[in-house]
Amino acid sequence: MNTIFGTCTKRTFVVSLVLALAACGGSGSDDEATSSYSSFDQIDADAVVTIGTYIEGNGDLNAPVTAGAALSSGSVAYDGFIRGDIDGATLTGTVTMNVNFGDASVAGSATDFFHETDGAYEGSLSGSGIVDAGATGTKPQLTATLDGSLTNGSVPFDTTLLLDGDFLTFDGTDGAAVAGLVEGNVGTATFDDGLFAAEQ
Repeated sequence: MNTIFGTCTKRTFVVSLVLALAACGGSGSDDEATSSYSSFDQIDADAVVTIGTYIEGNGDLNAPVTAGAALSSGSVAYDGFIRGDIDGATLTGTVTMNVNFGDASVAGSATDFFHETDGAYEGSLSGSGIVDAGATGTKPQLTATLDGSLTNGSVPFDTTLLLDGDFLTFDGTDGAAVAGLVEGNVGTATFDDGLFAAEQ
């Protein structure tokens, strides 16, 4: 069972990500991209801090949802992490999203995947989504689908991850972060208890 602080000790720092996202329409993936991380322990420690800042392991948000009126124009790039379980062990990766509030579009990518027991998964995911700034209740403000192929031990796994999240007001900044739930599959394995959080 996945809990946000279940696999490592919380650290007091977050390593800045230096990730570039191609402009909208340029959704090609680069399987040879250089990772900012060299191990599961390293990336998961940072993911636990970032995700835990904005969302609890049960999916409850740690900050207020930004009102739709503040999400009507401009573009923002968000960098963060995806974290969930496959086959009873944690899989963690980085995620980048370019959100255009003006036309309610999202272009995203995910890479740097490391598995708790199986090590690095090579490859990346990419995709798109939409913004519904005025969403209320349980309806998410952001939905996106990222897919592609991840390879572990020379075995490729067709992967699809579905992200549903909300924009959050944090430290007085509207839309400072976006966080929510992730579901999908890595090959035939279900991506369980998935969470993501990304910040400006």
